[in-house]
This record gives sequence, structure tokens and C-alpha cells, in this order.
Amino acid sequence: MLTRGTLLAEKPLKTSYDEAASDFEAHASQSPWNAYADRPTMLSLLPDVDGRDVLDAGCGTGLYCGELLERGSRLWAFDPSAGMVELAKAKHGDRARFAVHALESMSDHYEAESFDVVLSALVLDHVEDLEVAYAQIDRVLRPGGHFVCS
Repeated sequence: MLTRGTLLAEKPLKTSYDEAASDFEAHASQSPWNAYADRPTMLSLLPDVDGRDVLDAGCGTGLYCGELLERGSRLWAFDPSAGMVELAKAKHGDRARFAVHALESMSDHYEAESFDVVLSALVLDHVEDLEVAYAQIDRVLRPGGHFVCS
């Protein structure tokens, strides 16, 4: 089982998640917190995404991607862990546009005002500079866009 403290103490976060991607997938899809608290709450907070451009910022193994695609979004998703993105791509293929990069470097990958919705589930506690992260999110959101995070 993954424990955040162990991962952070032993290795840089990106490397830890690359190596533990499949274990993370099993844990995150079934853990009570993720399956019964965070994910249902986050999904309930989303606006209608049908036909909208949505960014899953910190997509991990793609646990939200399937639902976002089923709801009709045009989906972009990224994570700093190549191992996590590999698993997300394996599940969702070319139905979404996947990338490997950090939240703090979104300006290098997306144009300003590109998205109607940015979803970021359980990611912000891994970000060193929240001011930069929030500025990046604000930059890629269209006027009137929605930022849904936990």
C-alpha cells in the first residue's frame, strides 16, 4: 500500500509515482477516501462539461478521465509522472490528449484561456509553490471558467 510519507521521504515524488503507478491505481480506485468521498464529491461539483474543453490537471492514472469523457468533454490531461500517464493512456487511448509535465509549467503546454473547466483532484498538496500553480490555472481558464479542486 502507498503511503504519502514513505514516498516523499525516500525518493523525489515524480520518481516514486513512476515506479508505483500500478500500485497507486489499485489503491486510489478502491480506497474509501477516494472512492466514496473525494471522487463523488468532485464529480458532483463539476458544471456541465458536454462539448466543453476540460483539463484534468494532475490526472494520475486517469480515474476522472473516463467520467469526463462519458459526460461529453473534449479532454486534455497531464501528470508529472510518466508512469501514471502511461496507465491513463492505456485506459482511454486517443479519446483524450495526454501529456507529461508539472502543474507549475502549464504555460509551456497550453495557450491562455484554453479551457472551460480545470479539474485538479488531490494534487495541490504536491505543489511547492501554490501561487505559481494558481496563476497557471487562472491563465488557462477562459473567462467564466470553473476550477474544481480538492
